Amino acid sequence: MRELTGGRLLRRSVGRHRGRMTAGVLLLSGHQSAEALVPVLIGVIIDRAVATGEVVPLLAWVLVLGVLFTSLTTFWRWGARHLMTAMQHEMHQLRPALLAIADRVVVLDAGRIVATGTHADLAATDDRYREAVLR
Repeated sequence: MRELTGGRLLRRSVGRHRGRMTAGVLLLSGHQSAEALVPVLIGVIIDRAVATGEVVPLLAWVLVLGVLFTSLTTFWRWGARHLMTAMQHEMHQLRPALLAIADRVVVLDAGRIVATGTHADLAATDDRYREAVLR
């Protein structure tokens, strides 16, 4: 097996979770775009509604501002959710890969070393290891 470097790990992670990561990045980019619109929209509200003193346009623009903040929240929540899900899945997929290339695995019970060996040896011979790792 080839050495597991940071670059290989990153490329493998992006390849395995391309859909979730793409969706997460696009949603968080939408969040950033909406964030940039906040000061612009506030300026428009001041020009079109506050300066004129009319109530109906002010309420309409406040509603538009509310939609913008709802979009900000939605983009952030779903973008972060997609990326965190991809991260969690990759962490679970990484464990067996690391065990397979480890020279030595140590089994602890109550802080004491109870067994050592390779993943294959411990999976074949140690019940505690099988229960903890192979379930």
